[in-house]
Amino acid sequence: MRKMEDPSSQQEPKQATKPDSKLLYYSGLAFQMIGLLGLAVFAGIRLDRWTGWSFPLFIMLLPLLALVAILYQVVKDTSKRK
Repeated sequence: MRKMEDPSSQQEPKQATKPDSKLLYYSGLAFQMIGLLGLAVFAGIRLDRWTGWSFPLFIMLLPLLALVAILYQVVKDTSKRK
């Protein structure tokens, strides 16, 4: 004869926890922003040294252009409708 099992003793299978994909996506986007700004500042410093100008044009211009590109990318990515 089969013994009846108590329903409360049965363990439900544990579901695999899936990391939040949006969190990973936006944290990756943040690291890309930091990297792009760092690269723009570095390139601006190098270009200002190379030109020898007394006014730091490239160190101001390149990070501003990088910020515009970053904001465009963020707006484009967040305005997608499902």
